[in-house]
Amino acid sequence: MAALTAALITGAAAIGGAAIQSSAAGKAADAAKAAAKKNNALQTQIYNDSKGNFAPYIKTGTNANDAIADFLGLNGSSGQNQAFETYAKSTGADYTQRRGVDAITSTAATRGLLNSGATLKAATAFGQQNAQQYVGSYLDRLFGLSGQGLSAASSLAGVGQNYAGAVSQNNNNAADATGNAALAQGSIFSNLLTQLAGTAGYTRGQSSYGQNTGHGGSSVLGGL
Repeated sequence: MAALTAALITGAAAIGGAAIQSSAAGKAADAAKAAAKKNNALQTQIYNDSKGNFAPYIKTGTNANDAIADFLGLNGSSGQNQAFETYAKSTGADYTQRRGVDAITSTAATRGLLNSGATLKAATAFGQQNAQQYVGSYLDRLFGLSGQGLSAASSLAGVGQNYAGAVSQNNNNAADATGNAALAQGSIFSNLLTQLAGTAGYTRGQSSYGQNTGHGGSSVLGGL
């Protein structure tokens, strides 16, 4: 009876210990998954914030690319004409052109040379010089905006790569923790079954030993 009681106590302790260990493993896996979810949310917020911060520069850079293509005639004559009008109005080139030509013709008129070839040549030369000055500056500014857009897009791509890497690592860590917990729980219950089987075998052995001893004693006494 004492052996059976001891076996029951041992078995109960083994079951209780296994339950505690299994629960701890499960809680560790749950904590890892919760941490991964929280970290992923933070990474998502960082990426979205970065995307919003870079968006204006990317949009401006895209618009600058379109303006350059239109100005160079890559999108047809209609787009080029519109681009030239935008250039003339935005840079003040048309105003400078009118003022310069007016000055040349006014001077020529006072000399009676308004319609002379020299006046026409001077006005043409001024227009060319004025266009070279403003066109070069205008395109430089557009290329500068285009470069800012490209830089912003490249930076956002880097943020995106970091985001993907961090989220993947978080998910892998959570998966590893879950897998390890499952393996640990399997090992815990396997050991428990082995221990219970050993305890049961020991109890049966003790019981058989007691029965054999009792029977043998009775035979001896009977012989006496």
